[in-house]
Amino acid sequence: MKSVLKIICILTLITSFLPLAACANKTKTAEADAQKSALSQKLKDFTSSERAEKSTKYMTLLLDLTKDQSEQVYDINVQYNPKIENVLVSDKRSFSKARSLKKVMKEKDAALQKVLTGQQYDKYTQAKELLIEEIKNR
Repeated sequence: MKSVLKIICILTLITSFLPLAACANKTKTAEADAQKSALSQKLKDFTSSERAEKSTKYMTLLLDLTKDQSEQVYDINVQYNPKIENVLVSDKRSFSKARSLKKVMKEKDAALQKVLTGQQYDKYTQAKELLIEEIKNR
């Protein structure tokens, strides 16, 4: 069960950064359309609330969150997941998407930083950076 949650959370995080990878690789329009279609389908597989719940469970395990922190992180995920999804499925160009996504993620990170301890936030940041590196290396 834990591995399924990790996979779902990783897929959610990875898809959050697809526009950055697309921008860096200068993918062709047809490839970008195919990615957008695949992403739209993935987003339809779970509701925003379900994704927030799975992300929160993963973060709780990864960061050893308290019950209070877990509830606050869930609220943050519920608040920011729809914003991230809207950016990902928008018709904006890759560069514009990346810029919009970066702005939303910065806001989400600021909200998370208020809830997490310094050590937890550092671990969260490291995990996020590893995902970004994995995407760049694809």
